[in-house]
Amino acid sequence: MSGPLPVDMSGPLSVFAAGFREELGQRGYRPETAAGQLRLMAHLSRWLAAHDLEPNELDGWEIERFLSERRVSRTHLASVRGLGVLLGYLRGLGVVLPAGSRESQTPAGELLDRYAEYLLVHRGLNPETVRNYCNHARAFLVDRERRADGMALRVLDVAAINKYVLRESRRVSVSSTQAAALALRSLLRFLHVEGMIERDLAVAVPTVANRRLASLVKALDPSFVAELLDGCDRRTPIGRRDFAIVVLLWRLGLRIAEVAALRLDDLDWRAGELVVRGKGSRQERLRSLPTSARRSSTGCATGAPTPTSDACSRGCGRRTRAFTPAR
Repeated sequence: MSGPLPVDMSGPLSVFAAGFREELGQRGYRPETAAGQLRLMAHLSRWLAAHDLEPNELDGWEIERFLSERRVSRTHLASVRGLGVLLGYLRGLGVVLPAGSRESQTPAGELLDRYAEYLLVHRGLNPETVRNYCNHARAFLVDRERRADGMALRVLDVAAINKYVLRESRRVSVSSTQAAALALRSLLRFLHVEGMIERDLAVAVPTVANRRLASLVKALDPSFVAELLDGCDRRTPIGRRDFAIVVLLWRLGLRIAEVAALRLDDLDWRAGELVVRGKGSRQERLRSLPTSARRSSTGCATGAPTPTSDACSRGCGRRTRAFTPAR
């Protein structure tokens, strides 16, 4: 079978949907019958996400709980037998384990447990991102075990990585391939940090082209930015706030979320530094701010005091002196 999936797929099983569809085609399933199996997979995937469960936690008890809830609104494929084809495929990949077993008892499971802890504790990623990365990592390790007779990470090379990404690109959409490549880079960095591979192979993961973005503007025209800044009425607190936000986005290249998290206390006027809160719990200090940022911070602070908020993204009425960058 080829083409886009006939159903909307989300949740932790979405990364295995294309492979399951291919498996159904190889078994000779008719399109309408295969579509029913894929809808069952989509329902189970959404159910796992709603109950904050990973595929490897799908034991006999959880399977019966899912089927009980499914029978409330559906009668088709609402039995253990009806779920058998999907469970057989997932167990064949090592995604869903036999009843009574735990993922951490396998080498790949132990590796995924440590990888998840690394993402949560050391990288500061949110649980949903960790879930997504681990699902992609699980798919890669399962593929590696099947093709290399074990994970064999010591002999993992650039050719094997390129072949895996190429296979994924033929099975799923461009956006799904990009997500898989991003997660694979993260996994390879972790493997290098842990000493399980000798080289940092993250740089070997190919970039997935998406020509739909080729028409996007690479940079804003200065005249357009000038018109945008002139549209901010700096006679009002909101106008001064908007002016400061636009300048921070334009001249300093901050992300929207980084500007929204910015507070006046993050500006070190004497040292000429700005604290930027990035993804997760990471913080970085930006040194030697340009003159335009200094002017915007000065203009932002010339209104009447508003002690109810200290967030720059909510209002910049607190009086401060002119910003002087570090020499």
